[in-house]
Amino acid sequence: MIHVIISEGLYDTQFLKRYTNAPMLIKPDGTPLTQKDLGQEGSAYLVFDAATSSIKPLGVAADPVLDYEGDVETPSGAIHVKTAFKLLAERASKYAPDKAAQITGVPADTIIRVAREFATRRGVIDDGWYSARNGTDFDMYRAILILNALVGNIDKKGGLCFQESANFPNSCTISADKVDTIFGVSLPPIKAKRVDIQKYPMAVSSFDALLDTILTGEPYPIKALIIVATAPFHRDVNTEKLKKALQNLELIISIDILPQDHIDWSDYVFPDLMFLERNEIISAPWPLDAALSFSNKVLDPPAGVDARHALWTLLELVRRAWPDKVAQIGYTEKYADYSQFELFEEQLLNNILNHIAKTWNISKEMLEMELRTKGYYILKMKEYETKPYKSKLATPTGLVEIYSLTALKYGLDPLPDWAPPPYGVPSAPNEFYLITGKDQNISGHFIFTWNSKYLTERCVWMNPLDAERLGVKDGDVVTLEGRNGFIAKTCIKVTNRIRQGVLFAYGFAGGHVSNLIKEPYNFIKEGVNPQWFTTGYIEPVIGVAATNSVVRVRL
Repeated sequence: MIHVIISEGLYDTQFLKRYTNAPMLIKPDGTPLTQKDLGQEGSAYLVFDAATSSIKPLGVAADPVLDYEGDVETPSGAIHVKTAFKLLAERASKYAPDKAAQITGVPADTIIRVAREFATRRGVIDDGWYSARNGTDFDMYRAILILNALVGNIDKKGGLCFQESANFPNSCTISADKVDTIFGVSLPPIKAKRVDIQKYPMAVSSFDALLDTILTGEPYPIKALIIVATAPFHRDVNTEKLKKALQNLELIISIDILPQDHIDWSDYVFPDLMFLERNEIISAPWPLDAALSFSNKVLDPPAGVDARHALWTLLELVRRAWPDKVAQIGYTEKYADYSQFELFEEQLLNNILNHIAKTWNISKEMLEMELRTKGYYILKMKEYETKPYKSKLATPTGLVEIYSLTALKYGLDPLPDWAPPPYGVPSAPNEFYLITGKDQNISGHFIFTWNSKYLTERCVWMNPLDAERLGVKDGDVVTLEGRNGFIAKTCIKVTNRIRQGVLFAYGFAGGHVSNLIKEPYNFIKEGVNPQWFTTGYIEPVIGVAATNSVVRVRL
């Protein structure tokens, strides 16, 4: 699509010139040309300015050229440079529609038609949420973002937009010399560096780095793990590595509402409240407006269930080990009586509301009333065409980066490229890609509910043509064999909802093995956990895992 849009001139020239680093001049070694290269003071990135027919700093040039190529004289000699846009065009030319059709199976005519419609109608491609599938997702999402930039549909109505920030306070703000808390108290600095960022500097978080540290003791030993509201065995792509790491730990504490598989490895298990059983205030995650969301407690835990707020459990763990530390934020022994804990929750909520009211210059009383009665409050409606038009982005250039300087910093290709999935491709008639996902019934909460029992398929989907070729009928039980040696049985759902050569399994629906899962919830043991079959591949620097895999089907 990028190739079609560039080769046919369907891109938004002015947007690319003014709001992206597409005109930036790149040297043969892949680094950008700067003032320092020309012996000038400053470190600004340079472009070729058509208005003056000279080299000018990015952001200063009146008419930066998108497709410039030529020699630039420097104190050490001439350097041949090309614009980032020209390098992108060259990269995309490797994947003309005919070539892309061979890779994807999507007809070339369809690729051309969709590219033209996307460009002429100024379309938008969602930048996604679940970004760990093939282990090459960094390049895929960069290509998606570049497509949005090519048509100039960034932070415009109907485009790919930035959410307005609610400026919701963090419970803790960590800096080099202290930790500031929402209670107005500063705590001593944290000396240890996060192991995930050390191994995967471009990742938000990667559990794999934690597993490595547990197993090797480097850069420092980890002896205990507290697992809250997640399911490692259904999220991590290396089941055997996860087991070994858990075995290495001296202490595992789990806080959950359900018997996830890791519960069997835990020394202590504390039952948590589900969202309907507690008050909760958050920055609303999905709307473009700056908004708050407040959920009122409407239920108590079922009779006989001694579930408690995970925050209480965490604070009590700290209090019983280091009472002086939690005392600094006003958490004392009196809150060990759980009936008193709601007073602490109210104090925490009051601090959050005070912070937000002060930040937005609104009445705290009015804000609380609106939240408790309506469940939400809009602090600011979405203002379009702000970033990068009126304010800079958090990129090295402050612009939309066609050419990623952050990737370059960590030794990665600044432009996206295509590569086969690291777990391989099917090479036999009975081999398939196994992909995974979820729907409205499949999440950590709802897999145990009755609607999940009756509305969710725990079978693995197979295309009818594949089923006919292999002699598989709807409802047949087959054996899946992963290239990692893992073997499991599952039933097959024959459906047109999946394409040929591909199998699909819901990520959280089946394959649960915890010993604590009893009747009437045994239905979630049916099916497979797709993570069993993955290779454990994690993309270097990025920390993105390959949750898809290749499996063999045997009757």
